[in-house]
Amino acid sequence: MNLDPDPAPLRIVGSVGTRDVVGHLLASLEPDITYRLAHHDDLTTPPTVEVIEVTSGPVELVTATTITAGPTDHKPVEPSVGYRFDLNGVGVVVAGDTMPIQRMQHTLGYHSSLGEAAATAAGAGLDPLVLTRCVPAFASGGGGDGRELAARHFTGRVELGDDLHHITIT
Repeated sequence: MNLDPDPAPLRIVGSVGTRDVVGHLLASLEPDITYRLAHHDDLTTPPTVEVIEVTSGPVELVTATTITAGPTDHKPVEPSVGYRFDLNGVGVVVAGDTMPIQRMQHTLGYHSSLGEAAATAAGAGLDPLVLTRCVPAFASGGGGDGRELAARHFTGRVELGDDLHHITIT
């Protein structure tokens, strides 16, 4: 419900299946959207959303940053993708689900350990490595053990990405 009189669609990029998820989310919000349209004269249309589903290759967005998607191995959860963002000769890779300890043993087969994530980053020549969504979660400001595990396989800078973590890429 953007305040702009002619808003551009909200673009959402994700793996195959994202369109269905977004459709279900919008359907769940339909009563609220209907209420707002009925009670606010400046709102004349429901929010517009453009979903871009990707598997591999360039993500077609008009931006100075080049975005490339690539499949990740997250079996049995499929499809799963990671993203590389490049700007002015600097690249950042974002992929999820690297977890050191699982609640249930059967999930170990499709999640990277901290060591595996660190070895992958080292092999790809990435630096720094930012670890997020670790299970069990590190206490805010904690995670020294996770940093030490990653450092066994990665000689670059290792950071633990708490919520709202900022990193400067140069």
